[in-house]
Amino acid sequence: MTKKGIFTAVVLLFLFLIGLHFLLPFFNGSALPLIVLSGSMHPFMRVGDIVISESLSPEELVVGDVITFHPPTAEEGVFVTHRIIYINSKDPLVFQTKGDANEDLDPFLVSGDAVKGKIVFVIPYAGYLPQNSKNKTLFVLLILLPASILILDELKNIIMYSNPVKVRKAEKKKRKLSRRTSYKVKSKYLVSITCICCILFLPMLSPYFGGNGWFTLQDKYTKNNPGQLSSVLVLTAVNGIQNPLYPGYSVISPSNSTTVDLKQEAKTSVSYVPYILPVSWIISLSQLHPLMPIVSIFILYTLLILLITLPIWYRKIVKKKRITYRQRLYRLRRYLHFV
Repeated sequence: MTKKGIFTAVVLLFLFLIGLHFLLPFFNGSALPLIVLSGSMHPFMRVGDIVISESLSPEELVVGDVITFHPPTAEEGVFVTHRIIYINSKDPLVFQTKGDANEDLDPFLVSGDAVKGKIVFVIPYAGYLPQNSKNKTLFVLLILLPASILILDELKNIIMYSNPVKVRKAEKKKRKLSRRTSYKVKSKYLVSITCICCILFLPMLSPYFGGNGWFTLQDKYTKNNPGQLSSVLVLTAVNGIQNPLYPGYSVISPSNSTTVDLKQEAKTSVSYVPYILPVSWIISLSQLHPLMPIVSIFILYTLLILLITLPIWYRKIVKKKRITYRQRLYRLRRYLHFV
């Protein structure tokens, strides 16, 4: 096996192991995908999102976790996903829950046995595909048409490889083409596009950089949003102090502000970013580092533009076969019917 083949095999094995790590919980039942059908948890998750609920021991849950549970008054197979706002740790263990968009608490307590899992990831709008699977146009475009192309391509390969002579010719042509094919990154275009992304995004994101980090906040904390985009504020109190901001985040519309009553001076992690990523992603990233959401926004949208402009800065080059003087002469004679 060549070095290139070994490298490809290692990369494929690495990708397979990563995929297995993420997909294994779905096969063993420890992860449950659910489609959001109501707006009770808006904007943490929206109608049409798919949420991944991971099973865990009820004793591991804390106030602020978003859990999936079976309500005591609902039919079998019906699940609700709301946030924990209070835990009664006495026997039996029960949770008081509430939807982020609801004004009132849930009119029931959730027992530990009714909890199915904790929300660990949100996939925006992915639930609309299974919901619209009965749409004939969508079914033809997304399922029937790609399947037909794959089937026709496979039939073509079966017919071609049924003839040994055609197989040898195709393999020979493929080897010749692979020797003359190379891929080139046009660094000038790549650098230029990256610089354009910096010029577009950095001025928009620069006002947010100063508001991210660890700060010692006073008893009253006010955040203004003078910009043209809605912004998300995520506060995470440290030193064991309860999070002063319920439900841990606030979406601030343009030309508005929000005030948080900390009740005491506290060292707090502050993440303040434009609302161009899902709120659940911003919260998860802010738990890694206060600056991670703003950095992720810049990297994600830069990579998206680079992906769209891929044909500009990444080219496939097929070297033309060099024709000798004798071959040119032979073709000319053949064209003039001398041979």
